[in-house]
Amino acid sequence: MSGNMLSELIGLMQNDILPDEIYTEVCKMVEKKIPYQSATLYVYDEENELLNQEFMVGPDIVDLITEFDFGGGTGFSGWVIKQKQPIIVSDLPHIQIHRKTQFKSFVSLPLWIGKHMLGVLNFGHSEKGKYSKSDIKSLTILSGEISLIFYHILFQKKLTMLESNIKNIELKLQKRDEELSELKDTAAIGEVVLKIKNQINKPLSSILGLAEILELSIHTLPPKRIK
Repeated sequence: MSGNMLSELIGLMQNDILPDEIYTEVCKMVEKKIPYQSATLYVYDEENELLNQEFMVGPDIVDLITEFDFGGGTGFSGWVIKQKQPIIVSDLPHIQIHRKTQFKSFVSLPLWIGKHMLGVLNFGHSEKGKYSKSDIKSLTILSGEISLIFYHILFQKKLTMLESNIKNIELKLQKRDEELSELKDTAAIGEVVLKIKNQINKPLSSILGLAEILELSIHTLPPKRIK
């Protein structure tokens, strides 16, 4: 992958192109270096310690021995990711060729940035002998370049998810503030009503008290006084 290609991919990322579109462009550029008919990208989930299929090109999901877990996730990719170097199988044994898959040549590129595992990118071809040990050096360089690109994509995806979570939290807080504001308004109205009620009750109590006094004293007051 040339410097111009890397610049082009970086330009795509800066233009907020969707990850799948960037994956597609990367695979197109890789095809100029590695002949393949199917490709599958697996991304490493640190929290659950497994590989998840992220993207694929072609008719086949490219992986081997998917029935076993090698510690880095199920399938051969779970073992490859821990090797930190490209793995080539130029002539797959017949037992490994499943009915649903057509590839007979296999390449797996572990994707790393420093000590950080990103995932695995696998390529498959229906012809035997498409890849050889002489390709290891160029594949290692290619793996590093792809790792750099995918690191930025995955980082951007995590950042987008984080921003979305923050926005959701802000909306929840805003809703809670509105609810609290309504409660305060209700409480304030209640205080006003209580104050008015007290203001009404005070003179009313006085009037009632006076009426009681008058009723008690009506029999003792002289007639003129009552009038």
